[in-house]
Amino acid sequence: MSAVALLVAGLYALLELALASLLAAWVGWGWVIVAMAALAVLGIAVMRRAGLSAARTLQQGTAGGTAVPSTGTRAAIGDASLRFVAGALIAVPGFATSILGLLMLVRPLRRVLGAATVGWVVGRLRRRGVSVVTRRGDVVEGEVVPDDPPGRPDHRALGG
Repeated sequence: MSAVALLVAGLYALLELALASLLAAWVGWGWVIVAMAALAVLGIAVMRRAGLSAARTLQQGTAGGTAVPSTGTRAAIGDASLRFVAGALIAVPGFATSILGLLMLVRPLRRVLGAATVGWVVGRLRRRGVSVVTRRGDVVEGEVVPDDPPGRPDHRALGG
């Protein structure tokens, strides 16, 4: 791990410990443990529901035999993915992550976060030289017409 990652992990652990200690001073350690257990159960329930929702949406979106789901289906799957991440944050023991996860369950905040995440990922991919299309293009109906007339071989004889 890099030094920055270790520093961030250490600061995160200190933040969680400080929040738990403050809450324990107010209500007692027993209630803090009960609250963490309840949040873990809630987080797992949110992850389960989001996962089932994504699977059901994907199944319905590809039911017509298309390999690529529609834009609405992709948006619904993205929303379910963010809800799954929210559930994971809630399930992780600690109040800071649980608060972040609970905030992610608020639909307007989740939409903003989703748009920001897509922008961040697309920006990173483009900086690495990956071509990314973010909007649906126009579909032009047509057929493929070969350059060579029928009956003429499509290859040249090897060895001349």
